Formats: sequence, C-alpha cells, structure tokens
Amino acid sequence: MVSPCLVLLPNEAIISTLIGMYIEKLKKANSEGFEEKIIALTKADKNQFEKIIFELDIAYQILIANHKVNFIKTKREEQETTPDLLVDDSI
Repeated sequence: MVSPCLVLLPNEAIISTLIGMYIEKLKKANSEGFEEKIIALTKADKNQFEKIIFELDIAYQILIANHKVNFIKTKREEQETTPDLLVDDSI
C-alpha cells in the first residue's frame, strides 16, 4: 500500500483529508498521545508541521499493519532526544 503522505498534492483539502484519516484511525485504536500531536499541528511552523505529519503517517502505517502504536511525550525542556513512537509496547 502506498503511504497517503507520499502522494500529497499541494492542496489543503487533501492534507485535511489525510489528517482526518490519521485522527480517525488513531482515535479508534486508542493511541495515546496523538491528541497532543494534533494540537501541535495548529501551532507548528512549516518544518514542524511536516515532521508531525510524517509521524502521524508512520503511526497510521503501523496501525494498518495491525500493530499497537502510542506517541512518546517529547522532553523539549531537557533537550533530550527521545523516540517518537512506542510500537507494541516497546521502543
């Protein structure tokens, strides 16, 4: 299956549709931490927006491969590098 993120056209409606797909799938799977990612999208600059969309796309791909996925809270204040996702309860 081709990742929806790889076929993005420069059209806000398409991006909104993809984000809706990601939200629906992540919510249905009870993925922890995705709400914070969605909120971060509304405050993100272009670079951060693309990074978050990429994380959501990867999480979506993991879910459709029948794995559990949760987002790991970023420790920005400590400037510590952390993994973004927890898959099947492991890093």
